[in-house]
Amino acid sequence: MKWVSKFNNPEDSSGFLLWQVTHAWQRLITKELSKINVTHSQFVLLAACDFLQTKGENVTQKNLADFTKLNIMMISDVVRTIETKGLLERSKNPL
Repeated sequence: MKWVSKFNNPEDSSGFLLWQVTHAWQRLITKELSKINVTHSQFVLLAACDFLQTKGENVTQKNLADFTKLNIMMISDVVRTIETKGLLERSKNPL
């Protein structure tokens, strides 16, 4: 397969540079959150729960999915893990 690109070097591509920065940022976030035994996904969902609750919203997995734009099945798995860690308490949706 022949490589065809309008860039002479990967560093000339803003997409490649963004990819590098994104992964560097993710490595730093992962390193810091590992100190408190929380993954990035867990942190994002905990922060989203806090934000939605502070705004007076009923926090449901559906609301979390809409707010974070994450897959609802993934949210279900991550929330279950957060609950087992004792960082979140789930209850039945009253509606």
